[in-house]
Amino acid sequence: MHSPKIYVLKVFCYVRSAVYMSELLYVLGESDWRVRPLVFAVRRWAHSIGLTNPTPGRWITNFSLTLLVLFYLQQHSKHQGPVLPTLSTMISLAG
Repeated sequence: MHSPKIYVLKVFCYVRSAVYMSELLYVLGESDWRVRPLVFAVRRWAHSIGLTNPTPGRWITNFSLTLLVLFYLQQHSKHQGPVLPTLSTMISLAG
């Protein structure tokens, strides 16, 4: 049986990582003016075709869909660099 201290630590770590993820999503959304409208449009499209759903189940979540869009925007194309920096690039720039 786990002690109450372990449960408190697990909840604290989960909340802390959620705060960091929220902060990262905010920073990436502020990095380029096209990010938020694109994420909104993709999430709206996914909901309209039944790919996402507010109830848990076999659907992809809005959070996962948002991460997929952000990953796509971090990739290089043939003609230009990525729209968003990768996490490793952001860490190296932070020092």
